[in-house]
Amino acid sequence: MNRVLYFIYSAAVGAKPLDEGSALYARVFRTEYSFKDYKWDRDANEWVASDYLGYLTATGSPDLENVAEENLPDQITKF
Repeated sequence: MNRVLYFIYSAAVGAKPLDEGSALYARVFRTEYSFKDYKWDRDANEWVASDYLGYLTATGSPDLENVAEENLPDQITKF
């Protein structure tokens, strides 16, 4: 079973997933130290591979927040 962490990236205070100007990311751990990052594509309504989350976490972006899976909108496919 995969462990998944979801993140929202937005400069707006209190932004929600899918808000205008925000981005939704997922980090899917295959093992404890092996993971793949994805971004939600609003136009295609699907997850696409993305390396940008790695940059955001490495630089300690203050605009990146964790999102609990239960707080994701229903139209978002969960891993």
